[in-house]
This record gives sequence, C-alpha cells and structure tokens, in this order.
Amino acid sequence: MFIFIIIMEAITAVGFAGNIVQFVDFVANVISAADAIRKRGRPHSLSNLRKWTATLKDLAWELKTDLEASGDTLCEQNQVRGSKLGVHLPVN
Repeated sequence: MFIFIIIMEAITAVGFAGNIVQFVDFVANVISAADAIRKRGRPHSLSNLRKWTATLKDLAWELKTDLEASGDTLCEQNQVRGSKLGVHLPVN
C-alpha cells in the first residue's frame, strides 16, 4: 500500500509540473503578443488570419462559381453561411 501511495504522489508531481510548464508557456505567449501589439500595433497572428480569411473567401467564390455552372443549389442554412463570407450562393 505504501508503494502505491508513493507512485501516486510521483504521478501527481509529474502532472503538477506539466501544469506549471503549460502556464509558463501561456504567460510567455501573452507577453510576446502584448509586446508585438506595443511595437507594431497588432499581434503577429493577424497576418495569418488575413491570409486564412482570403483563402476562405476564394474557396467560397469557387464554390459559388461551380454551383452556378452546374445549376445546383444550396439549402438556406448554407446560403446564410456563404453570405457571412461575403459570397451570395444560389439557394434551392
């Protein structure tokens, strides 16, 4: 029974150490983002978000073009999703 308690305490200690490492990593990321905002006025990730948004808009536009060419339509729910991306898709 004593060995079981020691093993469980060791596992708990490893888990706690892992939580500390995660917290330190999170704080470092927050400090890095805050520093980038202070220096450049925006976070580093903003350029990636802009690229991803442009890619999604391009894909939605291709979908619209393909649907119009084939004469197919989308359900109303998907029409709403497309319009949020700035692309008006044909509805059935």
